[in-house]
Amino acid sequence: MRNAGPPEPHSALQPQAANPNLAATRSVAYQPDPATPSQRGPPNPPNPTPDNPPNHPSTATGSPVDRSKNLHRSGLVPAAHFKSARRGGTIRERQTRVHENPRSSDGERTPSHRPAVGVLLANTGSPDAPTTAAVRRYLAQFLADRRVVDLPRLPWWLIRNLVILPLRSPRSARLYRRVWGPRGSPLVTTMTRLAGFLGETLRGATATRVEVEVGMRYGQPSIAAGLCRLAAGGCERILVLPLFPQYSSATTASVCDAVWDELKGRRRLPELRILCRYHDHPAYIEAVAGSVGRHWSDLGRGERLLISFHGLPVRYTAAGDPYADECTTTARLVADRLELEPQRWTRSYQSRFGREAWLEPATDQLLRAWAREGLDQVDVVCPGFAVDCLETLEEIAMTGADMFAASGGGDLRYVPALNDSAAHVEALSAVCVAGAAGWLG
Repeated sequence: MRNAGPPEPHSALQPQAANPNLAATRSVAYQPDPATPSQRGPPNPPNPTPDNPPNHPSTATGSPVDRSKNLHRSGLVPAAHFKSARRGGTIRERQTRVHENPRSSDGERTPSHRPAVGVLLANTGSPDAPTTAAVRRYLAQFLADRRVVDLPRLPWWLIRNLVILPLRSPRSARLYRRVWGPRGSPLVTTMTRLAGFLGETLRGATATRVEVEVGMRYGQPSIAAGLCRLAAGGCERILVLPLFPQYSSATTASVCDAVWDELKGRRRLPELRILCRYHDHPAYIEAVAGSVGRHWSDLGRGERLLISFHGLPVRYTAAGDPYADECTTTARLVADRLELEPQRWTRSYQSRFGREAWLEPATDQLLRAWAREGLDQVDVVCPGFAVDCLETLEEIAMTGADMFAASGGGDLRYVPALNDSAAHVEALSAVCVAGAAGWLG
């Protein structure tokens, strides 16, 4: 990479260094999953079952009803006392429960006795290993989702199983091996750390017990497993946060489908909230702009900034999907926060496949055009990806950089995703607190 020289003055970012919510994280060249011993967060309880969590009250032997029944039969307590036990324990036991669960004047539990809140961080997922067999299993699940591909089932089944999976699986496995780290998938390992840090932050900011788990739409750990762990942990209220800042039916709505598929078989449902978007949340915009600012402070400012989002077929937006509008809003807010002139930045869409029309401009085509202009340094940030994955690490930071240089350009510098940085944890904490209004004491 060429020497970028001293950073260019940029007054819009001077307040960033003094912001305690944006702890310094350096932008460095990607190295697959550096060894990070800390994997914070509570250990997962073994074999949880959604309908019978370990702490769920039971009326088995030893309950107040059974103890009172035995005493009544022996003549040691009157029948009236036994009847009160059948209504929920002895008078003394009921008084004890009222004392242990005080309520405010409006009948709501006081903050220290609110039900436990569970937060499910959801993302797309990753194969279990960078092998052809594992990638094929993952792609089969991904491409079978009607939210992702809504073509007629029989023709799509034939295309998927006879063409795409046999050809794409070996190729994708080779790409995954380029980014695979010693601890596994970069997406899964970073998500695990992020969940631990977010749980610590939320527990430190509220008197309510908060548990945070990870659930992947495809692959492991699954959304169903994450919901089971939250149920086993006694969480009566669950906040689902898909880490897709910009809503799309192919991502956020698909997570909603998986959540309800898991819950529809349960007899006892938790209170449930799903945060469908946070594309314009001030804390999120500040975190993204802050990461670009730190990148510039380290390496100098490139000639242009490309704000790249995952692509989507045009017909999805034509059918009412708001994704493109929300990407445009995010890009504009980030550029405004950085005080960028219109000619210094562009929004684009990446990761398209198939022959139908997708949102434009396409990231790869735009980078080739910039290379032909002779641009020496460009920066690329992907704010739609909360955590680095194959689409950012391989497609942009590796293949994109090689393509840009081969087309006549200079250096393409990728701005890492927010990942498990302090700025991201604080932003997601603000999003969760707003989404869980009334739940956290």
